[in-house]
Amino acid sequence: MFGKRLKEARNAKGFTLEELAVRYNSAFDGGLNKGTLSKYENGKQEPAASTVSNLSTILGVSVDYLMGNSDSPVPVSDADEGRPFLIINNRNGKPIKIFLTNEQLDRAQKALELIIPDAVEDIFD
Repeated sequence: MFGKRLKEARNAKGFTLEELAVRYNSAFDGGLNKGTLSKYENGKQEPAASTVSNLSTILGVSVDYLMGNSDSPVPVSDADEGRPFLIINNRNGKPIKIFLTNEQLDRAQKALELIIPDAVEDIFD
């Protein structure tokens, strides 16, 4: 799962293997090369936990997403924990997170109930 998610996240950013390696090495003083990244993506080598964390930072996705523990690529910071939010894809297909006030969440729930009532019966309970 990691290799597939890494490749998806890299492609979503428009990075080649070489570009990702250069960005990684610049940001983290690492010795990562495109060959190693290719091995990660093809499941032939497993990265260290710190490498996964660093890659998630560069790619703007969560570690849980890269590791296959979450289907949401959007990282959540400690300050955002527990706040209501929506994840939508922008015009380029990149997921973005929109934080909501409680009032906005109530309005979104009412709108969704009007548009797709069968799909939201249990979501907000």
